[in-house]
Amino acid sequence: LIPWLGYFGLVLRSVLTVLLSTVVYHIKCPMRVKPRLRKQAHCKLIRTGFSLFSFAYLRDNVRTAPRIILLLVGGVELVGLYSPAETLFRLMKTGITPLRRYLHPKLTHKFGSIDGARDFRRLNRSLLLALFLFLTPVTILGWFLIPLLFRHVFPQYLASISVAQFNLVAGAISAGLINVVFLESMRRLRLVAVYTAACVLLGVGIPVLFVTLMDPLIGIGWSQIAISLLLLILLVDLIRRGTRSEYPQLPTALGKDQDHV
Repeated sequence: LIPWLGYFGLVLRSVLTVLLSTVVYHIKCPMRVKPRLRKQAHCKLIRTGFSLFSFAYLRDNVRTAPRIILLLVGGVELVGLYSPAETLFRLMKTGITPLRRYLHPKLTHKFGSIDGARDFRRLNRSLLLALFLFLTPVTILGWFLIPLLFRHVFPQYLASISVAQFNLVAGAISAGLINVVFLESMRRLRLVAVYTAACVLLGVGIPVLFVTLMDPLIGIGWSQIAISLLLLILLVDLIRRGTRSEYPQLPTALGKDQDHV
């Protein structure tokens, strides 16, 4: 669409992507229930959803930090060289996003139908293991294909081979961060806030540190791996804390309701 329609094609692509994904989600929705409008429940849903949306918005926006840092350090040229690596990272994340949207209502329903959140620990470990078994061979294959692809198809990006490989590994590790959906399903908003704050601080601080210690492109690549590893370790610990049976019922965006509601 973009080569033929220009900027209008870019806008049309975004609109069609949203419409198509909405139709697919409706057809393949994780739970089918009869719609019913209740004002009180609707207001509570908006308040809770706004909190979760705000956290997700902050986490998504911090992903622009590497490009901003490269722009400040080396100008537009470095940002251009980094673009294939950023595309690889986002590609790994994009493949996992639909799974996250599918899991959220399923996990929320399961959390409300079981005695406590202990089963969530097992589900968390199972999902991490499944992602590891699936993404490890994909990452290994991609690591060796990237140099061949860049040399023969994108020779203008030869300087980006290493950072693209690093971002491929970082993308595979960060796929495990999908498990923040466990905290969201349990409405552990304070733990989600801690995780979001860590995303912002690490997402900005580590790239700045690594860029000052080594070549900017290589530094950004290593920083993405470090960020993904640290966030994954933190998230596993937060889920462990959130699924403790003695975890206090904290006030949430639902007003008087509690986390377990």
